[in-house]
Amino acid sequence: MQVSQNQLSELTGKDRSTIRRLLSDLKPVRGSHSAKLYESKLALETLYLGNENGFITTAEAVRRLTIAKEKEIVLDMEIKRGARIPIEVVEQISKEVFMQVRGVIIASKLSQEEKNEILARLRELPWLDGPQTEDQRVDPVLWRS
Repeated sequence: MQVSQNQLSELTGKDRSTIRRLLSDLKPVRGSHSAKLYESKLALETLYLGNENGFITTAEAVRRLTIAKEKEIVLDMEIKRGARIPIEVVEQISKEVFMQVRGVIIASKLSQEEKNEILARLRELPWLDGPQTEDQRVDPVLWRS
């Protein structure tokens, strides 16, 4: 169905100049009395969802929602199956392992300089997913020699 800017203004309660500005990217069809006519579905989507900068069609919004819900369901199932380990548990085990490695290094027969070098290198280790930020660094208290 084709609608004019005046009809869209009446339907939405928006000013005609606002409608003209928001629909500037759409290609109108010339109607009677040189009225600019727009496809109603596309015009209303543009008015309520935005133009090219933030514009997504209803179909795209439904597709994104479906993907997000699928990811949520998969995550929920992983948690219920016990396939996901809580991050707090991983962090605790990680700290315990680093403390044990530190203890082995300190108890070794290496010189103090060699121990300090090894511990310094361990402090700089990246996490598995890439380089560390300052917040992600291993707790420096664990590596004091």
